[in-house]
Amino acid sequence: MFSKCIIASVLAHALAGGLAAQCGTNLGNPYSRLFGNSWMGGYVRAGADVDSDRYTTYDQVELNLGLLASVKLLQHNLDVLDLGYRAYHMASKTSTFHFPSDNLRVRFIGLTFWNGSALRLPNSTTALYPAVGIPLEVFPVDPEYPIPVGPFVLTIRGNAGVIVYFGGSVTMPPSEPRAILDPYAGCYLFGRAGVGVGVPGFNAGVELEGRFANQTVYGRLQADARTCSFSSSLNYTLTAIRLKLKAYVDAFWTRIASTTLIDWSAGSLSWSLF
Repeated sequence: MFSKCIIASVLAHALAGGLAAQCGTNLGNPYSRLFGNSWMGGYVRAGADVDSDRYTTYDQVELNLGLLASVKLLQHNLDVLDLGYRAYHMASKTSTFHFPSDNLRVRFIGLTFWNGSALRLPNSTTALYPAVGIPLEVFPVDPEYPIPVGPFVLTIRGNAGVIVYFGGSVTMPPSEPRAILDPYAGCYLFGRAGVGVGVPGFNAGVELEGRFANQTVYGRLQADARTCSFSSSLNYTLTAIRLKLKAYVDAFWTRIASTTLIDWSAGSLSWSLF
């Protein structure tokens, strides 16, 4: 993908007549943080940079972002969330021609969930990364165990797994050598267990759902070749444990009603990355 960026840059440079100004590289302040210890804890590292150049007939800007979140348990380390983003934008000073290109990579526990460009909207300067939530469950269907109790059946069920979610947008105005990224991404481990009682076709009960190590990244990054500037507001939030107790009613194997009885969280920790 970015070979196209290089070709476009070379062609434009050949027509430009030389470099008028070079902004160099502006680095967003790299961020790293350790929490907990090697028995139970984690590590977050994030960084961003922008390269911007101004030529006689065009300007170009390139924005890069990287984030890695790891967890430590019993002196073992696992890279949980790995994000990489790169955007390139060239805008002509003499016409409306511009060349936008971008790529997002999302990896979770070593598995690649997304590696591609945003979806371009017709007649718009904005491209979208679709809001995606990907569940990986231990069992495709919740295992359950029925226990007959007189005329009723007591059913115990449960499951566990992980959820990865991400989305956002990137804006590159055709007449301005800018790139604006509004991302969000996250992941968490989950487990749920429930018990219900009923007769065939009708069931009511309670279900406990737990979310563990819920990590969220969100904010805005902006790079501008005309002013050689880079601005950012990127945040990271970690919620260690969240428990929800719900009551439900199922009829003919379809959930017709549900209400939350308890929604408890151990509290969240938030940091501004840069």
